[in-house]
Amino acid sequence: MNTLRYAWIACLLAGPVWAQLDAASPEPSAEVVEFRFTPNVGDTTRTTITTKATGSMNMFGSMLTQKFSQTYEQDIVLKCTEVKPDGTSVFEMTLPAVAMKMNMGGFSIEIDTRQENPPTATQPVHDLVWRLFVAMTRIRCTVTFSPKGEPLKLEGLSEGMESIMKEFSSQLMPGLGQFFDQFRDYLADDIMAEQMRSVTRMMPDGGKARVGDKWTREWRVKMPPFNVMTQGKGEYEFLGMEEFRGRRCAKIRVKTSLTTVPGEKPDASKLGMPKGIFDRMELSMTASGGNGIAYLDPATGDLLQMRETQRTTLEVSMAPDPRAEEHLREGVGKITQNLTTSVQINLVEKNGQPLQ
Repeated sequence: MNTLRYAWIACLLAGPVWAQLDAASPEPSAEVVEFRFTPNVGDTTRTTITTKATGSMNMFGSMLTQKFSQTYEQDIVLKCTEVKPDGTSVFEMTLPAVAMKMNMGGFSIEIDTRQENPPTATQPVHDLVWRLFVAMTRIRCTVTFSPKGEPLKLEGLSEGMESIMKEFSSQLMPGLGQFFDQFRDYLADDIMAEQMRSVTRMMPDGGKARVGDKWTREWRVKMPPFNVMTQGKGEYEFLGMEEFRGRRCAKIRVKTSLTTVPGEKPDASKLGMPKGIFDRMELSMTASGGNGIAYLDPATGDLLQMRETQRTTLEVSMAPDPRAEEHLREGVGKITQNLTTSVQINLVEKNGQPLQ
C-alpha cells in the first residue's frame, strides 16, 4: 500500500494551485472597487474542483524511480440557511460527487461516485474505495462565515469522516487502515476551513482596491500526512475588471508559496511508525511557482474561476542511530518526491442555474 500512500500525498500537497500566466502589470486606476460578501437565505452554489498531479519519487540506493499521475475531482455544494443580524451567515455544505484516477508503478485505480455501479474490481481495494467515496457524498456539515466571507467555523465534516471510518474499519486489509486514517485527517474540519480561506485572502485590505493595488497574506497550516506545520505566503495584484462568464469580475493575479517550518518534527503515529524513529527524521517540503489568475465577482463574493500550476518537492531522510533497538538502527537515505500539480476551480451552478 506504500504506492497508494505516496500517491495520495500528491493530492494532499496539491492545495490551491493555478495555471501559469504572464500578464503585464496594469496601469493604475482612480476607480475604487468594493469587494463584498452578500449571502441570502436559499442561495446555493455548486463548485467543481479538479486537481491533477504528476511526478516521481526517487528512492534511496539502487531502487528505481517511481512515476505516477493522479486526477482528483470533487463537487462542493453550499446552501445558505441563515443570515444573522450581526452579518454572519450559516451554510450547509455537502460533497455530492467525488472521482479519482491514479496510476503509479503499474498500480492503477479509477473511481467515480457519479457511476451507478462500482468499477470492475481488478483489486479488492477498488470496490472498497468506491464505497468509501459514496459514503462521503452523504456527509452534511455546516460552515459559519463572517460578514466579510471568512470561514469562522466548520462543523460536521470530521464527525462524518469518523463515522465512515468506523463503518469500514472491520473491512480494511493490513496496511489499508493507515491510508484511510490519513484520508480522514485531510478531510477534517480545521483543514477544510483553512482551504476555504484561500478565497478570503484574495480580498484586498479594507475590502476596497484600485487597479494596480497589491497585497500579501501569510498563514500556517498542518500538513495532514505528517502532522507538520507549513508556512504559506500569497502575493495578490488587482489587474482590473473584466467580463467573465456573463459577470463583471475582478481579475486578480496570485503568486503562492509553501514551506515546512524549520524544526518541526512529524508525528510518528500518523505513519504507524515507532515514535523514536522521528527524532532522527528530517522532512522538508517546498511549493513554488504558483502564478495564476482568479475571477471574482466583487458584488457578491462569488469565485467564478481560479487556475494555477505549482511545483512541489518533498524530501525525507533518517540518520542512523547505533544506540537504538536493532530494527531501528539503520538510517534511511533521502527519498525525494517531485510533483507538478494543477488545480482548476469552477463555479458551475448558482441557485439551480448553470453558469455560462
